[in-house]
Amino acid sequence: MRKVILTMDENQKYETIKKLVETNGNKKRAAISLNCSERHINRMIKGYKQYGKSFFIHGNRGRKPAHALDDNKLLSRGYSKC
Repeated sequence: MRKVILTMDENQKYETIKKLVETNGNKKRAAISLNCSERHINRMIKGYKQYGKSFFIHGNRGRKPAHALDDNKLLSRGYSKC
């Protein structure tokens, strides 16, 4: 099993859902603390039970954004890298 590293936001979601599942806590309170809907809390609980900690990793992590410009195009237009 590989080690899963989460960002602070992802880790907060993970810890809240983990505590919710283990203690059979209040979904409404969890939704307020994570600033999301109860429907989304149910979705995260299902994902946590199925995939564990790796469910909370964002799908685009490590990818270049779709709207990012190619470095060569920037240089040809006169922009330099900062």
